[in-house]
Amino acid sequence: MSVRVIPHRSQEEIFELLNFAKIDKNYMKNYVQSFYFGENLHHEDVYLFEIDKSLLEDLKSSRSFVIRGGANDTAVLCTESKTFDLRESETSNSLLLFKGDLSKCPPPTALAAEGDFDTRSRKVETLKHNYYELKARRARLKRLKEKLDEHPYSACDTDQHDLYSFEDLLDEVQTSHKELEDGLKSLHACQIGGYWRLLDFEYLCSLFRSVLAIVDENGWSYHCIPSRQLEQALMELYKREITDHVMGLFTIEHDGKETCSLNELDTCRLYAEMILKTTAKFNLVEFCETWQLSVPDGMVTDLNQLKNLAVIDRDSKPEVIRYFPACDLPEDLQARFQVLFKTKEKWTFEEITPYLEDSCTGNTNVGNLLMKYARLSTSRGVKVYSSKRT
Repeated sequence: MSVRVIPHRSQEEIFELLNFAKIDKNYMKNYVQSFYFGENLHHEDVYLFEIDKSLLEDLKSSRSFVIRGGANDTAVLCTESKTFDLRESETSNSLLLFKGDLSKCPPPTALAAEGDFDTRSRKVETLKHNYYELKARRARLKRLKEKLDEHPYSACDTDQHDLYSFEDLLDEVQTSHKELEDGLKSLHACQIGGYWRLLDFEYLCSLFRSVLAIVDENGWSYHCIPSRQLEQALMELYKREITDHVMGLFTIEHDGKETCSLNELDTCRLYAEMILKTTAKFNLVEFCETWQLSVPDGMVTDLNQLKNLAVIDRDSKPEVIRYFPACDLPEDLQARFQVLFKTKEKWTFEEITPYLEDSCTGNTNVGNLLMKYARLSTSRGVKVYSSKRT
């Protein structure tokens, strides 16, 4: 059995190297680390990541991270609450990796004189010429919606194939645990039988009509509904998971949870969606009248309730409104802006913001995106954004 001898530089060799590098030994401290290379320097299971202090704290608090992606995906790194794109970078300098902490060496006591060096040998374990940069990215809600749209849940649903559990979606969508939870909530997804589903729109509307029918039959006010009684009535019609979803989606609990009220914002948005889905575009005045007449008595509709759901063209004569949900837009920013400006030539900042908020990451805000992808001008005294290609 052969024994590998650890190389050790002599004082003379150190002085020769200093002389070759034109370094005056009188300016050297008295502690010298002499590096030598191990037998296997190319460890394929060693990867380097460049991270900032914020991410370092995230990794420390999470105590773990996951790299996700299929054969045709670009890999991403996920902590408990954030997702990062992985980008491989090469360096012209060799990166030497050691075991232990090189900084933990005896404190120098004085400038070195001839023969005074304390030399320690350190083995280079791995040699690398590349590392990975991490760039924060938003959760891919477009991909999440596409996956859930494959098998929407309806009244006659019997499909138990190709459905997605929470763990399945983590890998399919390539996102963190918290971002997936937030994404499912924003899409109003429902967990049924251990799988996450989007409710078929017609089925969702029928669920809401059931809520209204129960409230009207019992003569309850939309602003003061007995929570337990409504829940029991719904349980006679639907399974527990659907009942819980309906209660969470359409009602707002009051203090003490004994009573609740209908969620006016989501109720008005639902009725607007029912109307807008029936045609490509709608006369704005006629839509507003129809919309107000359709909602439950006492509720007041407002166009501000339709942010990221519908777009208004005030340059058209007459003014028109059309169904235009943000969740259907491309994730790629260049493609997203092309769709936005094809749909509407000029946007005010307030109009376009709801369609860009989900694309902002880190220090990037809506203003930054508009500076890069749009042209600012003034129309009739109002600042508007349009395509840079026109």
